Amino acid sequence: DANARTRAATDLTTNLVVTAGAGTGKTSLIIERVLYQLLAAGRSLEKLAVITFTEKAAAELRDRLEEALEGILDLTTHGNNTDKDGEASRVFARLTGPQRVEATAHARTALEALDRATVSTIHSFAADMLRRHHSQAGVDPLFEIDAEGLAFEELFREHWEQFIERSLSD
Repeated sequence: DANARTRAATDLTTNLVVTAGAGTGKTSLIIERVLYQLLAAGRSLEKLAVITFTEKAAAELRDRLEEALEGILDLTTHGNNTDKDGEASRVFARLTGPQRVEATAHARTALEALDRATVSTIHSFAADMLRRHHSQAGVDPLFEIDAEGLAFEELFREHWEQFIERSLSD
């Protein structure tokens, strides 16, 4: 498991889908992978899309990413390791000397960009893409997401009855 987790966090040439049960460390792994993208590869946070399925998970990802970036700054500027077993410490330990030197600047830049970063649900990400490209997608840019599925239920009831009537009349 440790080797697979390290590979998942550091192999930036492979796209990954992480599936696991609750409490197995998926969020921690995602944070490590994002940190590694930022610190080891020097990528911009604004160029990454960190996607999950629930609003709660997206908020937790954003909060933990902020904490981890602040942890990197503590490690690089003060030598403090307040995050001994956390994502920041694990990623910092994997960085090379030159990467560690640049980590402060990368972490600061990422913290400044955090409010503009795409850390969201799949639904919010898709809605944002559709709004940005509404004319090409053929949708009203002011559409709303039906998070509870109430509109679907109403349409289903209405059309299901019509379907049944047509099917039974044939």
